[in-house]
Amino acid sequence: YAFYTLGTLDLSNYTLLSALTPTSFKFAVRFTQSNRKFLQLFIVTTGDSQVDTQMNLLEPVPNIYECSLIISSRIFFSNVLPPCIDVRALDFTLKTVEPENDVKHEKAWGSEIEKGEITTHFDPKRVGSLHRAVEFYLALPDDTMRLNLASTQFVNGDEKSNWEMKMVTDKKKDKTDKESKDTEEEGKEYTFKYGSRESNIGTGYEWSSIGYGNYKIRITPNLVARLELVITGKGQNQKIKLNSQFPPDSDFETHIDSGGCKCDDDSGIKNIFFSKYKEKMEPKLKSMLDQPFPSISLFALKNILFPSKNIIDLKEVYVPGDLIIFGNFTKSES
Repeated sequence: YAFYTLGTLDLSNYTLLSALTPTSFKFAVRFTQSNRKFLQLFIVTTGDSQVDTQMNLLEPVPNIYECSLIISSRIFFSNVLPPCIDVRALDFTLKTVEPENDVKHEKAWGSEIEKGEITTHFDPKRVGSLHRAVEFYLALPDDTMRLNLASTQFVNGDEKSNWEMKMVTDKKKDKTDKESKDTEEEGKEYTFKYGSRESNIGTGYEWSSIGYGNYKIRITPNLVARLELVITGKGQNQKIKLNSQFPPDSDFETHIDSGGCKCDDDSGIKNIFFSKYKEKMEPKLKSMLDQPFPSISLFALKNILFPSKNIIDLKEVYVPGDLIIFGNFTKSES
């Protein structure tokens, strides 16, 4: 008999995620529908090894690549995603969303924010003037701008999003069916202040103090962010990270509940407030979302080695349901 090293499997907990710590594996030779032959390495990390390891994929490895890594949506959304999102977003609670037992719906898992908000500092700002004699100002309680993200979901991609993962803050916006109906009261109520001050010629053009009026606004986030997974670095330093993209129609739905201003109308005040709101909140959202996924990068670089002196050159990453990474083999520099 002659023995050959087909590959290596690292059983250590180097990713620091028990859900990505290999416990056993199984080899199988498979054929695609186009009669291409490929070698499958089924790696068990949680639970027991499956008897049937067939995959419901037409071409698990596209003909322009040499290998792929597929991580189940349950492990990705339950164990991989939450610690990455939590890096900068303090006091967030994410729960795993199981797929619905319905043939009409996706069978992929997801994640949902049970509680959590992002905040950013907001000093009182001058937002307009009138003939250099009147200035208009916007202010917030405690000088803090807030965005409540409870019920925001992280879901798998679809053809519309180029199979890239999505963050959906308003689940109705992402639906194409007519099942959902508007509820009587949505979003979270916030308070802001809008006021003005005057320059008095009788006092040498000194400015008066700012007189504010209180406004209540109910904010319903209406965002569907495309969460593109991108690959950076080379060789053993390759990393997978998120790159969030907010389409032009992303916005915040609002309702002015009360308040008034002798110098402007409600519609104008709303536009002023939300131009500042989007200006501050979208960068804050991106800083929360655009995080690296070191556990996946390490798992791919350590365990897809055929033979073991090679490493995978990561090329593309998608989340059509399960996470899937495509790449080629290249010689290790070490």
